Amino acid sequence: MAEYYEPMLYISTPEHSHTMGVEVDLKEDADGKILSEVVEELRERYPYFYVRATIEGEDILAISNPLSMVVRHGFYPIKFNSKESNYHLAAWKYEGKRMAFEINHALTDGAGVFPYVKAALYLYIKKKTGIAFDSSGFHLPGEEIPESEIGNPMEGLDIDNVEPPGIHQETHHGFLPPPR
Repeated sequence: MAEYYEPMLYISTPEHSHTMGVEVDLKEDADGKILSEVVEELRERYPYFYVRATIEGEDILAISNPLSMVVRHGFYPIKFNSKESNYHLAAWKYEGKRMAFEINHALTDGAGVFPYVKAALYLYIKKKTGIAFDSSGFHLPGEEIPESEIGNPMEGLDIDNVEPPGIHQETHHGFLPPPR
């Protein structure tokens, strides 16, 4: 993934899975076939979510994963970066009127995951209903991926010179306990 920002990946354990997700409630039962088609279409616009972890030297890196992202029926846990998830660090699930996207938090935060989920819902509803509605505000396949989305969000930050939070009453602003 040399052309994209390299997120810092870290080991996950059952106690600390570092997983986040978004659940959507639909008016009708979810269609797994349509969802699978949509998820594959989104690979073009969101390639940085279609990755697997690999070890190079002492680093864990995210590299492109050509296998399909898993879309499974049922709300049961899945182990990322395993055969069960096609070695992806993200997956979809659906059951009844619910669908959900789950992803390793090292790849994104809420600000990054919501445009992806919104795009998935736009394409899903369009395919399910046959209605093409206004796509303004949705980041869809065929659209150029802006540098602000794939670049290093920490670039230019001088984190080595950040002063640690003070312990004085006037500097903690309610975030730290008062000094003893």
